Amino acid sequence: MNELPEKLREYLDRVNHIIAPSLIEKGFKQTHINTREGLSAVIRTFCTEVQDVKYIYDDYIMTEGYNVPCRIYANDISTNAQVLVHVHGGGHVCGGIADYDTISRKLANFTGMIVVTPEYRLAPEFAYPIGVIDVYRTLKNVYDMLDNRAIKYSNILNIIGDSAGGANCSWVADRAQYDDAISINKQVLIYPCVDYTMRSHSCVNDTELFFLGKSKIRWYHDRYFQNGEDRYEVSPLFKPITPSYPETQIFVAGKDPLHDEGVALGDKLKKHNIPVEINDIPNMVHAYMLLENLCLEACNYTYRKISEFLKGEAS
Repeated sequence: MNELPEKLREYLDRVNHIIAPSLIEKGFKQTHINTREGLSAVIRTFCTEVQDVKYIYDDYIMTEGYNVPCRIYANDISTNAQVLVHVHGGGHVCGGIADYDTISRKLANFTGMIVVTPEYRLAPEFAYPIGVIDVYRTLKNVYDMLDNRAIKYSNILNIIGDSAGGANCSWVADRAQYDDAISINKQVLIYPCVDYTMRSHSCVNDTELFFLGKSKIRWYHDRYFQNGEDRYEVSPLFKPITPSYPETQIFVAGKDPLHDEGVALGDKLKKHNIPVEINDIPNMVHAYMLLENLCLEACNYTYRKISEFLKGEAS
């Protein structure tokens, strides 16, 4: 079914045809500050189910030069649960632990894993590759942090990220192929940004009428890349794939300009014999997980599929 859920369609119509034109008429100019405020407001409005998690700790991933703030979510700290590093989205410019708290809680409850969410540094204050290096160092040092907390865990490390968080996950998955200090078991990418050239069919032909449009994508990219990077060279989609690349699950939304690059990454992994599962949800938009109250069925489906994949259960 290709039609948007009614509540989601009504919200997008109001944003595109009433709210946005009114803001433009009043002289609105997008900045990284109001972009962060806007994302936080959206999540507060539409992700309102706050599930209980027994243990929640704030801590740091201790690394050279910068200690990465993290939040740990777990319902059992005395058994050897797997670890899931949850990398938030937000275009490399916004988002954070507090914004994604409801999602991290649900991931802990659905998967039964120890969820660790890093507060990686954001652009434009910290341009590429600072934020993704923070994520990479989180993976390399997460066990030390858990040891210091006396949290028991298995040495099975998984990663999950949405949008720019998915970009960061695929970036570290690429680097980890050549680093014996990191072993990623499974990777989950939710509507990931993996092609910074913006040349995919779905991006080129985007109508700008849904939650994320190509003009906004370009705005985010221009704040993330500030040193003349070759955007083909830095795109995870075009990186080499080795047998060490992790088993991957990908979610793509049919009404998302990033749709085709997510599918292209999945097809590439298949060609290299990497186990991959692609979930194509035709009647969803980018960032639908942040609009949960408007598309609860799709969000519940996504959490269930994530849990099945990470636990190795048949769908």
